[in-house]
Amino acid sequence: MCLSTARSARADQVIGPGQEARILALFAPSELGDEATPGFRLTGVNIEARQIRVQLESTAAPSTMFEVRLVSHDAPTSGRVSLAESDSFVLVVDTELGDAHRAAVLQLATRIRANDDGSFWTEVAVESSSPQAESGFSIGLRALVALLLVIVGVTEVVVRLRRRKAHTQKPN
Repeated sequence: MCLSTARSARADQVIGPGQEARILALFAPSELGDEATPGFRLTGVNIEARQIRVQLESTAAPSTMFEVRLVSHDAPTSGRVSLAESDSFVLVVDTELGDAHRAAVLQLATRIRANDDGSFWTEVAVESSSPQAESGFSIGLRALVALLLVIVGVTEVVVRLRRRKAHTQKPN
């Protein structure tokens, strides 16, 4: 009986190393600290393997900050609000935005579309457990446990029968 699980490869999209300058160029002609859209300053860009986090801050008092994430078209967007798309990215936020904030994201999306050449993502193979293999493993494990229980039960019956036979054969 084989107790190993099968693995299968799937493609996952990531942003490879060395993309910082290209990613910052998405917001050109604005740079960090500049007003990227009227009334909103680009205060942060955090590049992660599967997303880019963009922080914007309103220039009006009192200032408010919010975050827009740039994710791949294949990324799950459940629980997120998709606002716009470019060749490489879907712009998402975690909550609904007010009109001014939404307008800022849509203007930022226009700039990103103009600077996006569609080649930011790299596909990498990722091993994942096969659901069929795990269920096969689970069934095999259950069968093994059941077999052990049967063996223990049969052994107990045999021991009791031997004791009873030995007890009944003793001379008085």
